[in-house]
Amino acid sequence: MVLVLSTNAESKPYPLPYNGSGLCGSGGMPMEEKRLTEEEFVIRAIKTLRKPPYRGIHSVYSGFNEAFRQYFGKDPVEVTTRLAQEGKIETRPVRGGVMLYLPGEAPARRRAEDVLGQILRGEEETAQEGTG
Repeated sequence: MVLVLSTNAESKPYPLPYNGSGLCGSGGMPMEEKRLTEEEFVIRAIKTLRKPPYRGIHSVYSGFNEAFRQYFGKDPVEVTTRLAQEGKIETRPVRGGVMLYLPGEAPARRRAEDVLGQILRGEEETAQEGTG
């Protein structure tokens, strides 16, 4: 973590010096950055990586999977699957990975009964058209 006190003429930050005591500068702030939990990381990623008007992020194309591996050294698929099962996030399978959404923001899933009815109605219409 780098704290910025001032900027130079080109608006580039000057970081505070590290004094070796675990504190930066003389302000008494700890140098250690609070590590995010897996849940915090995933939720923050969804909020910051999504691009309007989209509500979710693609796990691969957004760079999320690689960033997760770098930060935690773990497989993001296992973690996102667990978080989805716990209701902390929602996922939808898509080509090349999954879309990750905050709870309640994912597109509605089509019910199997609705899909089956549409398929059967389509078959009946085709069968009736061919017998005439």
